[in-house]
Amino acid sequence: YGSQVTGINYVTGNLGVGKQTPAQLGGDGGKLLHVAGADNPEIVLERTTSGTEAKASFRINDAEDLVFRVQDGSATAVDALTIQSNNGLVNIPGQLNVESNFDVIGNITVSGTVDGRDVAADGTKLDGIESGARSEE
Repeated sequence: YGSQVTGINYVTGNLGVGKQTPAQLGGDGGKLLHVAGADNPEIVLERTTSGTEAKASFRINDAEDLVFRVQDGSATAVDALTIQSNNGLVNIPGQLNVESNFDVIGNITVSGTVDGRDVAADGTKLDGIESGARSEE
């Protein structure tokens, strides 16, 4: 039921493993890649350094969305990114930091404030000022 292969080996074609048994690549250095899960398959990248474990995984959830999860050694795994299969919508919980240009095609909707300002309310006030100024021309 099990085989251990050492050295450099190549597989031509498909490498099959059982549904219930995870396939694992890695070893003594604490770096590991494994594929697991019969009903909810997950690809996990794992690294252990000085006793601290970090993981990143990709899985497909019950809604058939692609989910990228991250976990450090002290926390529970969190969904860092979800791509919805039915519409391509990308969900990023938490904070998104962009270090370079950020281009948007289409409208921007904000549910909070921008630098402490309520942009929607400010826009309504500006529209009123513009309207009043035009009527006085």
